[in-house]
Amino acid sequence: MNRIKQLREQKKLKRNELANLINAKASSVSEWEKGSYKPSETQMLKLCEFFNCTPDYLMGYSDINLKDNNSNKNKITLIGRNGIVEEYILSDEEMNAYQAIFKNREKYKNNNDSNS
Repeated sequence: MNRIKQLREQKKLKRNELANLINAKASSVSEWEKGSYKPSETQMLKLCEFFNCTPDYLMGYSDINLKDNNSNKNKITLIGRNGIVEEYILSDEEMNAYQAIFKNREKYKNNNDSNS
């Protein structure tokens, strides 16, 4: 499900107000929000520029908005031995904890290397 309605409502806009801002029809905005139609490439770019988001985020294909600098601030990507990639957005507190773990890991590794 796309996020057009959610993003529009966050900005406290009516459909016709959003339509006017991106030079579209209010009925088109309604159809996009219902998922009946997708915006054209030009309209998609206008929406993404207005909402400061990527097309994947706007259309609901991704939960991570790569254009949102705050969402990438504490983003980690884990790649398992099986090749599965998982991405997480952490709170500042969680990120500090992970950084502490990795700093201690390096100290542990360096101590073991010097004992060899």
